[in-house]
Amino acid sequence: MADDMNGLRLGTPEIVRWGMTEEDMPELARLIAKALRSNDPEAMAEQVASWRHGFDKLHYIWS
Repeated sequence: MADDMNGLRLGTPEIVRWGMTEEDMPELARLIAKALRSNDPEAMAEQVASWRHGFDKLHYIWS
């Protein structure tokens, strides 16, 4: 059975809950694209962890 490579699901509620905003999306997209193009995405772990370190508090949206 072949892997289904037809899409990528992102947990946008979780992204918002960790405090990411619209301004953070270009960097998130860049990291995702780089990982998808890489033959060794695990090699990016330190870079991703460093960026993710800035999102260390949970945020909730109240309506």
